[in-house]
Amino acid sequence: MQGSHSLFGLIWSIQKETGWSHKYILWGEPWINLQIKFADAPRMITGKRKNIVRPENWEQMIEQLAE
Repeated sequence: MQGSHSLFGLIWSIQKETGWSHKYILWGEPWINLQIKFADAPRMITGKRKNIVRPENWEQMIEQLAE
């Protein structure tokens, strides 16, 4: 699955999910709000996951954050 390649693909995705009109998306909702909502939407991510180890102390936590 690939994401949208243009602004119109993004608008289409919003219309599909919300049922809002093209006019409402462009003029009725602040664009920054739509971008934040879209960025936070659930999505499929593929690839290798890094093993997450719970740090036992501050030094281990700092080492993990530095990686």
